[in-house]
Amino acid sequence: MTVSDYVAAFLAAQGVPAVFQVAGGMIAHLLDSMFRQGAVRLISVHHEQAAAMAADAVGRITGIPGVALATSGPGATNLLTASEAATSIRPPPCLSRGRSTATNAKGHDSCGNWGFRRPISWRWPVL
Repeated sequence: MTVSDYVAAFLAAQGVPAVFQVAGGMIAHLLDSMFRQGAVRLISVHHEQAAAMAADAVGRITGIPGVALATSGPGATNLLTASEAATSIRPPPCLSRGRSTATNAKGHDSCGNWGFRRPISWRWPVL
């Protein structure tokens, strides 16, 4: 079992109905694991902000944290706008991004781009 298989199984065990995402290289393994397991529905959106807003809506409607995934770099920063509104509710959505490996770290993918989000997400842990 890979880490991505474990994360996919964990999300399913928590009752997460769907994951909203924009596919990218840094989350490809996780998306593949979720697709193969088939327990959590993958919903592709056209922008990461839409993924975060949809995850926020799931949390507000069902009481189960919604999940949004984005790839590293600009994909992660696009989650920021929707995450501001989302942090004021319970349960908050789970917003996560892919990360470059040390051997692949170049340009925007290598930056620790969650640091700018800390003033917004002080109430909730950042993945």
